[in-house]
Amino acid sequence: MWRQRDAAIARLDAKAGNLRQVEHEKALPAGALAGDLGLSAPDNRRTLTLEAVSDGVVYSLTAEEMALLYYQNPKLGFHVMRLIVARLMRDAQRHRPAVAPLPA
Repeated sequence: MWRQRDAAIARLDAKAGNLRQVEHEKALPAGALAGDLGLSAPDNRRTLTLEAVSDGVVYSLTAEEMALLYYQNPKLGFHVMRLIVARLMRDAQRHRPAVAPLPA
């Protein structure tokens, strides 16, 4: 689908089939959304490699189409922003070193 650091030109909605985030070794099942973070990044670059694991059906939405949808429905933009923040928080948690508890 794309490689890490590729230019982000669209987001994907996987209606059937399975995708996989290579660097995280994470499967994305049918119904998953992918690519919002790259479209929102200042450099418009993909943050992970995404590959198709099986045949399927994938719909795409370009950055321009997304901007139009956000303008028409600000609630959608807010929802996508929350998805992006959740992803960033998961990534930060994954890379956070374990901290010993404070003594009582």
